[in-house]
Amino acid sequence: MIVEPAEAILDANAIIGLAKGEVLDLLARLYWRVSCPSEVVEEVCDPVSARALVSACRSWLRIATPSDRSMSQAMSRFGHQDADRAVVALALDRPDAETITGDKAIATYLRLCGRRIVVPEGVVVAMKLARLTPAGGPVLRRMMGAGYCIRAGALSALLSQLDEDPTA
Repeated sequence: MIVEPAEAILDANAIIGLAKGEVLDLLARLYWRVSCPSEVVEEVCDPVSARALVSACRSWLRIATPSDRSMSQAMSRFGHQDADRAVVALALDRPDAETITGDKAIATYLRLCGRRIVVPEGVVVAMKLARLTPAGGPVLRRMMGAGYCIRAGALSALLSQLDEDPTA
């Protein structure tokens, strides 16, 4: 099942969270196209996420280069953060894409620019609803167990949205 919008842009936070939840590869079945800038690839260094990222780059993840114009626009807000600046610039270049990020600064800026944002745990919900994974709870708990931060209240709300038992 392909969701609307058909394209997703990933930041390092999304790659790390979804890799730790062992569902990064499911993005290829959820979106027609999944892209990230090379600066993001360089930023992902933990072994679990890096292995999943290398595998994704070899098969379905596209490395994309933002336009100079968008890089200049993003420079004013994210000047010293190469990966963040490149994600923002790529999202500015692709107004119909959805950016998957847990980074509040990126999300806030892109929302102000009229772009669609989803957090990695929200993608897990979409995967469950699309029947790409049998349950969201185990994925979210793997993410948390591997160090990805999901607030307890947010976890309960997500599990409730999925009609899954928050105590299981």
